[in-house]
Amino acid sequence: MNFSAKKIGYSELKLQPWKNGGGVTREIAISPETATPSEAFLWRLSTAEVSSNGAFSNFPGYRRVLTLVEGKALILERPETADLVLKAQELFEFSGDEAISARLAPSAVRDFNLIYEPSEVEAQVHLLEIKSKPRSFQLDGKTCFLFVASGEIKASLYPGEKEFFLGQYDTLKIDVHTDLGKKPKPHEEETTILLSASSARLVFVELNPKKRESLKK
Repeated sequence: MNFSAKKIGYSELKLQPWKNGGGVTREIAISPETATPSEAFLWRLSTAEVSSNGAFSNFPGYRRVLTLVEGKALILERPETADLVLKAQELFEFSGDEAISARLAPSAVRDFNLIYEPSEVEAQVHLLEIKSKPRSFQLDGKTCFLFVASGEIKASLYPGEKEFFLGQYDTLKIDVHTDLGKKPKPHEEETTILLSASSARLVFVELNPKKRESLKK
């Protein structure tokens, strides 16, 4: 397997209005790249500062994963069930159809948000913490993102030993390439990432095309 990777610096992210016009966000990446949140897309990653109370945008047919990367808590008001207090270092997955409003508790927070089309995309989101001891693992996603919630980190990719240095709110995008229909060689190296930091909190996202069941005749 081989891969391509690029750093997406926080300073490169442009402010965009929320779909409902209630605030602004910084889009990290979207697929396809020419899509906008108001039209059909496969997945979208973004980060936003929530500094006032208000309703979330509605994304019918999509799934959403939300986590706080700065601030202590955010109260999520849900009309059909009890309110939820989302705290730092927690993940909350919900339907894009659900009418949710956010209430500060009591100060502003920054979130990281993944929106994806569940009939087309399989998504996993992991919260990682690196303290002094490096951590390595294989990349199972076709497209992976590493977002730095706090601290600074060095990410090394193998084979090839490509190094990237990321600061707070920077993102590393990694695309793992495979030859369709070609079986991997017995000793072919898997794509591996090694993370080194004195202290850092990260959001790691893995995205894969949805597997289709073949029709049997």
